[in-house]
Amino acid sequence: MPETSFTRLLNIRCPIMAAPMSGHSGGTIAAGVSNAGGLGTFGAHARGGPDWLREQIQLARSLTTSPFGVGFITPFLHKGAELFKTVLEEEVPVLIFSFSDARECIAEAKARGTLVISQVQSETAADEAVSAGADVLVVQGNEADGHTGQALLAPLFRSVRAQNPGLPILVAGGIATSQQLAAALSDGADGASVGTVFLACKDNPDVIPERTQRILESTADDTVYTRVFDRLASLVQGSPAWPDGIAARLLRNPIVDTWHGRENEMEQHLDTLGPAFREASSRRDPDGTAVYAGSGVGDITVVRTAAEIIESLCP
Repeated sequence: MPETSFTRLLNIRCPIMAAPMSGHSGGTIAAGVSNAGGLGTFGAHARGGPDWLREQIQLARSLTTSPFGVGFITPFLHKGAELFKTVLEEEVPVLIFSFSDARECIAEAKARGTLVISQVQSETAADEAVSAGADVLVVQGNEADGHTGQALLAPLFRSVRAQNPGLPILVAGGIATSQQLAAALSDGADGASVGTVFLACKDNPDVIPERTQRILESTADDTVYTRVFDRLASLVQGSPAWPDGIAARLLRNPIVDTWHGRENEMEQHLDTLGPAFREASSRRDPDGTAVYAGSGVGDITVVRTAAEIIESLCP
């Protein structure tokens, strides 16, 4: 695997960042990725709050001496100031911001010597991140799992690359094999951020077999880009709204098939949708909750350790 500006910056072997998937990652999987030669990360926004976050940071630090990172959903930071305070206190080596302008957080992180990665879904967001001082960009295409923008990866990356020729840039969306990674590198990327492959990972302590099995059995045709579960979570749980232009790529299930394209009608059916969604959420039932997956899901057919996943991507 060739050396890139991203691997040189972090002194790592493999040009892979494990995406900081909130609710689907933690210190164990982050350390496993970092020990295998990539950049392991996990999402700060989890049910456990600051206590959980501090625990996972300390766990990762106890398991690896390599760099690791913590990711933030930037538009939700107004409700998570303690989370950001926690990562600064714990001196996490790498921070990742996504989905909105994070210049105030970037400035504070960089003042402490932290390396900052900004994930962007548009040319405007890329310009904002570069202006704010991001050290690395992740250009995320619509093919990516979980929350993402509307732009397809290839044209968005070409544009951002042309505007920032000297900046390390990773790509996100549909990267699940070494061949796909090699193609991205040959097109000018400095690495890739990958998420879906780590939803079928033995090092993930939050694995639920039924959800993992859906990942293993699905293909790109089973994914859909939709606002259904964002709308449902907002109506039922009071979850904050995502920015305009952001929705989620996930696997089809009965809820998606019924309500995709009819999200504005859901409020009229909360008497039945609400209790069902609360019950499904408590059990993380794949038929009644979101199972995020990107367009590379068809290449994932077995459950592996983080080390095995990194080795398969960077042989």
